[in-house]
Amino acid sequence: MKRKITVLVAGLLMVGTAQAGQSLSCQIKERAQEGVAFSWSHAHGEAEGPDTIPTAIGVIGQTEGPGFTTAITLNGELIALPPEHAGLVRYGKVYAIDDQVALAYLVERSHDSSASPSELVFLVDASGTVSNLELQPGNAEPAAGHCNLIQ
Repeated sequence: MKRKITVLVAGLLMVGTAQAGQSLSCQIKERAQEGVAFSWSHAHGEAEGPDTIPTAIGVIGQTEGPGFTTAITLNGELIALPPEHAGLVRYGKVYAIDDQVALAYLVERSHDSSASPSELVFLVDASGTVSNLELQPGNAEPAAGHCNLIQ
């Protein structure tokens, strides 16, 4: 009996560890309901689709960022993302994840081509704090463990 309990506990620990080590994109793909799609582009000076997306944590929006990039906002305040992730946001989806929102979108960064944009995925809470971020560069082979959310 003691051996069965030990095996059960070890199995549960392995499942928990595997889920904890799972990429953000795969966690979203498994846990989230269908996302709300959006299409934005400042490439030609115009945005397509709605400028804002209402969510449980507030209103996600866009504005023109520095150097012809798209900046993402929450309730009108900029969401701080690393500069190397800046670019032209093309289209994506917004997902509700517990008390946070996940954004997954294609972004054309300075070293991407329009034919091969990067996929950026991140979690943000109601305060605008980004708690997890994953980037699949458009000019690289798909990373092991990355699940494409935008197709």
